[in-house]
Amino acid sequence: VAVLLDLGNSHGANVWRSSIHGVSHPQFGQPVDVMTDVINDLGVKLLDCYIERPGNVAFSPTGLAFVLTALYEGSAGRTSRQIAHVLGLPRDRRITEIGLRDIHRRLR
Repeated sequence: VAVLLDLGNSHGANVWRSSIHGVSHPQFGQPVDVMTDVINDLGVKLLDCYIERPGNVAFSPTGLAFVLTALYEGSAGRTSRQIAHVLGLPRDRRITEIGLRDIHRRLR
């Protein structure tokens, strides 16, 4: 989680999209498309953290996004804001809920 929280700080900060911190997701598109972009951005950002390190790395951006979103839903205050920032979640929680629900349905 420390690496993920660091994603929201300095490393690649200009690439990370977040409607909570000034840059909005496109106003068009379905929630599933918005959340697909969130998951893809998370994967690229996390890989970017490992680009200079030797060895291999394997992870599931989708699984990680689902776990962090569950933590986000159960958190409050600063923790909630940090997770939302790291993931680049849209302000409207319904977009997150519906988007992840639809992704989950498609993965079954």
